[in-house]
Amino acid sequence: MKRTGLKKADIFVDFTSLLDVTLIIIFFFIMFSTMDTGTKTKQAMAQAETMTEQAEEKLAQAEALQKQAEEEMKALEDADDRRAQDVSAMIEFARGQNYKFIMKEEGGSWTMHIKKGDEEIDEFKVDNENALAEDIKSMLKENGGVDNDMTVLCELHFDGAAAGSRKAYRITSLALEKVRREYPHFYCSETDYSLELNGSDPSGS
Repeated sequence: MKRTGLKKADIFVDFTSLLDVTLIIIFFFIMFSTMDTGTKTKQAMAQAETMTEQAEEKLAQAEALQKQAEEEMKALEDADDRRAQDVSAMIEFARGQNYKFIMKEEGGSWTMHIKKGDEEIDEFKVDNENALAEDIKSMLKENGGVDNDMTVLCELHFDGAAAGSRKAYRITSLALEKVRREYPHFYCSETDYSLELNGSDPSGS
C-alpha cells in the first residue's frame, strides 16, 4: 500500500565551516614554514659571519707573523752588516790606518791636525765647537767617503799640560759629540801626553 502525501526532504550540506578550518590550517602551516625557514636563514647567516670573523682573525695573525719574521730577518741582516763594519774598522785601527786627531798649541791658538794612518790630510782651527764639528763631518764625508752607518774608530791626542789646553779640549769634546749625533758609530779614544810616563808624543808628530 502506498503512502501518499509525503515529500522527500531536500538534503543540504554546508561546507563553509570546514573550508574555514582548512584555510586556517593551511595559513598556519605556511606561516610556521616561513618562520622556520627564516630562523634557519638567520642561523646560517650568523654562522657565516662567525666563520668570516674567524678567517679574518687568522689572516691578521698570519700577517702579523709574516711581518715579525720580516723584521727579524732584517734585524739579522743589519746585525751582520754592523758586525762587518765593526770588524773592518777594528782591522783598520789595528793596522794604524785609522783617523788621528792631533791637537797642538801653535802661537797662542790651537789647531787640530788630521791624520789618516801616517799621512796628514787636513787641519782645523780649534776655536768654535760648531765650526770644528762641521769641519770634521765634511772631512769624513768628502775626503774619507764615510757615510752615517759606517763604524769609525779615531784617536784624539793632546797635551793637557799646555797653555789653553782645557778650553781647547772642551771645544773639541763638544765638537766630537756633535759629530756622534750624525755618525752614531763614531768612536774616539783619548790620549793626553801629559799623563804619559815620559811625556812623549805617542802620535809620532
